[in-house]
Amino acid sequence: VGGAGGAYTQLATGSLFGTSVTISSISGSYKHLYLQVIGAMASSGRIGIRLNGSSSAIYTYNRINMDETTITATGSATVINIGADLNTTTDYRQHNVEIQNYATTSFKPINVWCRFGTSGGASSSNGWGSFNDSTAITSLTIVNTDAVSYTAGTYTLYGVN
Repeated sequence: VGGAGGAYTQLATGSLFGTSVTISSISGSYKHLYLQVIGAMASSGRIGIRLNGSSSAIYTYNRINMDETTITATGSATVINIGADLNTTTDYRQHNVEIQNYATTSFKPINVWCRFGTSGGASSSNGWGSFNDSTAITSLTIVNTDAVSYTAGTYTLYGVN
Protein backbone atom coordinates (compact mmCIF):
# COMPACT_ATOMS: atom_id res chain seq x y z
CA VAL A 1 0.00 0.00 0.00
CA GLY A 2 1.36 3.43 -0.82
CA GLY A 3 0.20 6.91 0.01
CA ALA A 4 1.16 10.53 -0.35
CA GLY A 5 3.02 10.39 2.97
CA GLY A 6 5.02 7.27 2.08
CA ALA A 7 4.75 3.51 2.00
CA TYR A 8 2.43 1.63 4.35
CA THR A 9 3.63 -1.70 5.76
CA GLN A 10 1.08 -3.99 7.43
CA LEU A 11 2.32 -4.78 10.95
CA ALA A 12 -0.70 -6.61 12.41
CA THR A 13 -4.23 -7.61 11.48
CA GLY A 14 -6.97 -9.58 13.20
CA SER A 15 -10.47 -9.73 14.63
CA LEU A 16 -11.80 -7.89 17.66
CA PHE A 17 -12.72 -10.26 20.49
CA GLY A 18 -13.15 -10.08 24.23
CA THR A 19 -13.00 -6.68 25.90
CA SER A 20 -9.60 -5.78 24.44
CA VAL A 21 -6.97 -6.79 21.90
CA THR A 22 -3.29 -5.92 22.36
CA ILE A 23 -0.80 -5.53 19.55
CA SER A 24 2.65 -5.82 21.11
CA SER A 25 6.31 -5.68 20.01
CA ILE A 26 5.63 -2.81 17.59
CA SER A 27 8.79 -2.05 15.63
CA GLY A 28 10.18 1.45 16.05
CA SER A 29 11.49 1.60 12.48
CA TYR A 30 8.64 3.68 10.97
CA LYS A 31 7.76 7.37 11.11
CA HIS A 32 4.09 6.96 12.04
CA LEU A 33 1.49 4.32 12.90
CA TYR A 34 -1.89 4.05 11.17
CA LEU A 35 -4.65 1.92 12.70
CA GLN A 36 -7.89 1.07 10.91
CA VAL A 37 -10.80 -0.60 12.74
CA ILE A 38 -13.76 -1.72 10.62
CA GLY A 39 -17.18 -3.01 11.68
CA ALA A 40 -16.66 -2.94 15.46
CA MET A 41 -19.77 -3.99 17.39
CA ALA A 42 -20.61 -4.56 21.05
CA SER A 43 -23.71 -4.16 23.21
CA SER A 44 -22.30 -0.92 24.70
CA GLY A 45 -19.16 1.15 25.10
CA ARG A 46 -16.89 2.89 22.63
CA ILE A 47 -13.64 1.92 20.96
CA GLY A 48 -10.71 3.15 22.98
CA ILE A 49 -6.98 3.02 22.33
CA ARG A 50 -4.38 2.69 25.08
CA LEU A 51 -0.71 3.05 24.26
CA ASN A 52 1.96 1.02 26.07
CA GLY A 53 -0.83 -0.27 28.32
CA SER A 54 -1.17 3.11 30.02
CA SER A 55 -4.46 4.13 31.61
CA SER A 56 -2.75 7.03 33.42
CA ALA A 57 -3.79 10.60 32.76
CA ILE A 58 -1.10 11.18 30.13
CA TYR A 59 -3.38 11.59 27.11
CA THR A 60 -4.57 14.97 25.88
CA TYR A 61 -7.54 14.19 23.68
CA ASN A 62 -10.68 15.90 22.34
CA ARG A 63 -13.29 14.50 19.95
CA ILE A 64 -16.24 15.99 18.07
CA ASN A 65 -19.18 13.82 16.93
CA MET A 66 -21.42 15.15 14.15
CA ASP A 67 -24.62 13.92 12.56
CA GLU A 68 -27.26 15.64 10.46
CA THR A 69 -28.58 17.70 13.41
CA THR A 70 -26.23 17.52 16.40
CA ILE A 71 -22.63 18.22 17.33
CA THR A 72 -21.19 17.02 20.64
CA ALA A 73 -17.69 17.32 22.08
CA THR A 74 -15.93 15.07 24.59
CA GLY A 75 -12.43 14.72 26.00
CA SER A 76 -10.33 12.18 27.84
CA ALA A 77 -7.06 12.04 29.73
CA THR A 78 -6.88 8.24 30.19
CA VAL A 79 -7.78 6.77 26.77
CA ILE A 80 -8.01 7.77 23.10
CA ASN A 81 -11.77 7.38 22.54
CA ILE A 82 -12.11 6.98 18.77
CA GLY A 83 -15.79 6.72 17.94
CA ALA A 84 -19.46 6.80 18.72
CA ASP A 85 -21.38 4.46 21.00
CA LEU A 86 -21.08 0.84 19.90
CA ASN A 87 -24.13 -1.31 19.22
CA THR A 88 -24.98 -4.71 17.76
CA THR A 89 -26.67 -3.59 14.54
CA THR A 90 -25.14 -3.75 11.09
CA ASP A 91 -24.18 -0.07 10.99
CA TYR A 92 -21.29 0.84 8.76
CA ARG A 93 -18.29 1.76 10.91
CA GLN A 94 -14.77 2.66 9.94
CA HIS A 95 -12.36 4.17 12.47
CA ASN A 96 -8.92 5.53 11.56
CA VAL A 97 -6.14 6.55 13.92
CA GLU A 98 -2.82 8.14 12.99
CA ILE A 99 -0.07 8.33 15.62
CA GLN A 100 2.79 10.55 14.54
CA ASN A 101 6.42 10.23 15.67
CA TYR A 102 5.49 7.20 17.80
CA ALA A 103 9.08 6.00 18.23
CA THR A 104 10.42 9.29 19.60
CA THR A 105 10.96 10.27 23.21
CA SER A 106 8.74 13.35 22.93
CA PHE A 107 4.95 13.71 22.86
CA LYS A 108 3.17 11.89 20.03
CA PRO A 109 0.43 13.77 18.09
CA ILE A 110 -2.71 11.70 17.41
CA ASN A 111 -5.43 12.27 14.80
CA VAL A 112 -8.66 10.27 14.62
CA TRP A 113 -11.48 10.25 12.09
CA CYS A 114 -14.36 7.87 11.61
CA ARG A 115 -17.64 7.39 9.85
CA PHE A 116 -20.55 5.45 11.29
CA GLY A 117 -24.26 5.08 10.71
CA THR A 118 -26.64 3.30 8.36
CA SER A 119 -26.96 3.50 4.61
CA GLY A 120 -29.77 6.06 5.08
CA GLY A 121 -27.76 8.42 7.27
CA ALA A 122 -24.23 8.87 8.42
CA SER A 123 -22.38 10.51 11.24
CA SER A 124 -18.71 11.26 11.68
CA SER A 125 -16.30 11.81 14.49
CA ASN A 126 -13.01 13.68 14.42
CA GLY A 127 -10.49 13.84 17.22
CA TRP A 128 -7.02 15.10 17.97
CA GLY A 129 -4.60 15.16 20.82
CA SER A 130 -1.38 13.57 21.99
CA PHE A 131 0.19 10.83 24.07
CA ASN A 132 2.35 12.74 26.52
CA ASP A 133 4.91 10.10 27.44
CA SER A 134 8.67 10.13 26.90
CA THR A 135 8.92 6.47 25.84
CA ALA A 136 8.49 5.08 22.35
CA ILE A 137 5.21 3.27 21.67
CA THR A 138 5.78 -0.49 21.54
CA SER A 139 2.23 -1.73 22.18
CA LEU A 140 -1.29 -0.63 21.36
CA THR A 141 -4.46 -1.98 23.00
CA ILE A 142 -7.91 -1.65 21.45
CA VAL A 143 -10.33 -1.59 24.39
CA ASN A 144 -14.06 -1.35 24.89
CA THR A 145 -14.54 1.59 27.25
CA ASP A 146 -17.39 -0.24 29.04
CA ALA A 147 -15.33 -3.47 29.29
CA VAL A 148 -17.98 -5.26 27.19
CA SER A 149 -16.89 -7.95 24.72
CA TYR A 150 -16.75 -7.12 21.04
CA THR A 151 -19.10 -9.20 18.88
CA ALA A 152 -17.61 -8.19 15.50
CA GLY A 153 -14.91 -6.10 13.90
CA THR A 154 -11.43 -6.24 12.40
CA TYR A 155 -8.29 -4.18 12.82
CA THR A 156 -5.17 -3.53 10.76
CA LEU A 157 -2.08 -1.68 12.00
CA TYR A 158 0.36 -0.19 9.51
CA GLY A 159 3.81 1.34 9.87
CA VAL A 160 4.18 4.42 7.66
CA ASN A 161 7.44 5.78 6.20
